[in-house]
Amino acid sequence: MRQQDTIQAFDPARRAHERVDARLLVRYGISSIDREDYAENISVGGLYIRTNRVFKVGSRLKLVVEFPGHPFHHQGEVAWAIQVPDKLRESLMYGMGIQFASPDPAWPDFFREWRVSLPDPGA
Repeated sequence: MRQQDTIQAFDPARRAHERVDARLLVRYGISSIDREDYAENISVGGLYIRTNRVFKVGSRLKLVVEFPGHPFHHQGEVAWAIQVPDKLRESLMYGMGIQFASPDPAWPDFFREWRVSLPDPGA
């Protein structure tokens, strides 16, 4: 992966939706769902998977986001991807930002209800 692909594609200011910090199991892959990692945050429009096994920016993925008792199936596209050497994982951000391309029609309402049900982090 070229450094240029990862750096130019990552711009948090361009996010269209507010992210919610949440650790959720995500199963994903290109032609089949053959990987499993955790999302660190999620929005109605996408999520951030913390992994050093990244796909190329622009790759189309099949995803299953595992909410307690309710998996959601999505299609997504890798918006940004950053790999770092193992010894730098503690100090640098790495992983993939995924933009949902074809979410389940029930997804926006489910996400809003789920978000409202979360404890207030400031309480």
